[in-house]
Parts: sequence; C-alpha cells; structure tokens
Amino acid sequence: GTADYVRRIELDTPIPLELTLPAVAGAVTVAVNGTRVAQRAWAPYRVTIPADTLRPGGNELRIRVAPSAANRYYAGTGLRAGPEPCGLLAPPRLRRALTTPNPGAFPDGSGSGPRSSSITER
Repeated sequence: GTADYVRRIELDTPIPLELTLPAVAGAVTVAVNGTRVAQRAWAPYRVTIPADTLRPGGNELRIRVAPSAANRYYAGTGLRAGPEPCGLLAPPRLRRALTTPNPGAFPDGSGSGPRSSSITER
C-alpha cells in the first residue's frame, strides 16, 4: 500500500529547501503544509521546496510513496513471487537549497534552515 512519512520542521524564516531521497522504492509525492510541491516516479528523487510554501514556525513535510502497479498485477504469479518493496529505503536529507548552482558545494545548514530534519513514518 501507500506509505506516508510525515515530519514537522521548524523554521525561523522561510527559505528554499532541497529534499533529497537517496533510495526510494515507488513513486513519490512531496507536500508542504498541504500543498503538493513535487512528484517523482524515478531517480533522482530531488525536490526544491520553494520558500513561499513554507512559513515561520512549524511546517508539515509529507512524503507519500506509492507502490508500482506491478505489485497489484504480478505479485504471487509466476512472474513475481511476492510484492516488491515500497517506501523510503534510506533516510531523507533536507538542507538549504543552493541559490546559485555550484556542484560540489554543500550548504552548512546554519542560520534560518531547518532545526530538525529527520523523517518518521506515520
């Protein structure tokens, strides 16, 4: 079935954030404060969260992962013994988005960035 991973993040000031999902099995929808900001069906699972979807204080980040339709049609048949895994297979990373593309540079996360970035499944 579909899995929702939800985390509340606290921001002093809304700034663009980058969410990276290093390993995912399934298709992803990302929403912030009830507003869908991105959908990804394959890698790279990287999403820029615009500052205008965030607010000072608490923000809800929701990552919804839906399984492949092949699970419904092929699991338990001669083509697949069981359903494929579905969900986040590695911890997400949330950091300040780079304003100027600079491959190899890593934002330090200080200042108004998220004070908490781990994700828990609900």
